[in-house]
Amino acid sequence: HNDEKNLLQTLAILGREFVLSLARAVAGKSEDELERLITKLQLGDFVYEQPSIVDVEYIFKHALTQEVAYNSVLLERRKQLHENAGNAIETIYTTSLDDHLADLAYHFSRSRNPEKAVEYLHLAGTQAMTRGALRQAIGNFEGALGLVKTFPSGAGRDALELQLLTPLGTAYIATRGYAAPEVGPVFIRARELCERIGQPTQLFAVVWGNFAWHVVRGEMGLSMDWAREAMALAGRFDDPGIWMEALFLLGVTL
Repeated sequence: HNDEKNLLQTLAILGREFVLSLARAVAGKSEDELERLITKLQLGDFVYEQPSIVDVEYIFKHALTQEVAYNSVLLERRKQLHENAGNAIETIYTTSLDDHLADLAYHFSRSRNPEKAVEYLHLAGTQAMTRGALRQAIGNFEGALGLVKTFPSGAGRDALELQLLTPLGTAYIATRGYAAPEVGPVFIRARELCERIGQPTQLFAVVWGNFAWHVVRGEMGLSMDWAREAMALAGRFDDPGIWMEALFLLGVTL
């Protein structure tokens, strides 16, 4: 009975639906033992098998069962199991990690491995952006930023934060509009970091973001300041693409 309870808790960590290969990797039981216990859980009406072409797949019969089992796992063990699940996904799906970024972000962000959590939240957020799932992308980027803020300060942390701020600002603009209150602080912070560690194109993208936030809010004096800054950057980097954009910002403001 204890074995079944432990397995039910482990399976709950994997989510409402889970595949056998992943359960095997995380449960740490022999194939026969695992099959015997899963059969018992099926007979007890906890989980049932569902059709799948790739792997044997199961689903918790009731979402509440999964939730109760999940919440009954002590926090430290829960973190360990999430980390084991993340590591197992990396191992099992080495050649197709792109298909599992959301799961990797989910497990590592609930594990004791914040570095991997940030890596996969960033990748999952970027993937969500390309698919137009902007709210999901915002959740991923915000989650990653929250973790980055707990890292020791230094150039490495600044680089990670900057990597997240620009796409987050873009996603805010796309979902809430250029003038949304959340947009400004993101680009202002990105600007601070850019001054320290940014590349020319990054720095220009941040100036563009700051400009856009002010111009759409009708703050023309501030927009002109940013347009002039863009012109100064164009002069400094002498890049034709940056010149074109800077002249455009100036023209819009005038």
